[in-house]
Amino acid sequence: MKTYLSLLSLFGGLSLLSIGGGNTVLPEMHLRAVSGYHWLTDSQFADIFSISQAAPGPSILIVSLVGYAAGVKVAGVLGGLAGGVLATVAMIVPANPRIEAPTNTERLTWVAPGMIRHMVIALRNCSSPIHFRRSTTTSRDQADSPPPNEASAM
Repeated sequence: MKTYLSLLSLFGGLSLLSIGGGNTVLPEMHLRAVSGYHWLTDSQFADIFSISQAAPGPSILIVSLVGYAAGVKVAGVLGGLAGGVLATVAMIVPANPRIEAPTNTERLTWVAPGMIRHMVIALRNCSSPIHFRRSTTTSRDQADSPPPNEASAM
């Protein structure tokens, strides 16, 4: 329970200081998570930072991963999941006290389908670069390649 309260305290405070994006509070997050609470080592923090930057989506993913690491030490995988959710909520809610639905739904009906189509194409291309490379090879490219050497086959 103490770990979860520490997560709420740490990320709730960092949320209010994160003007300019989540990466502005990374040094403080590192200091507190590694040296203060000992949830992670320097190497583990560097690893989760790399994962959070490489993964598609918001860079705030590092908050969930730090929360997961803290919760795993206390209560295993389920505790890690709870820690990740608590840390993420603590980072998002204090800085955004008014979470409400957009009022201009007519504009969203025109924007959303186009955005979804482009996001699906981008995710498909990023997730399977080998498939994408093969699908762009044309029969002309294959015709330009030299025929296999029959002497080397013997």
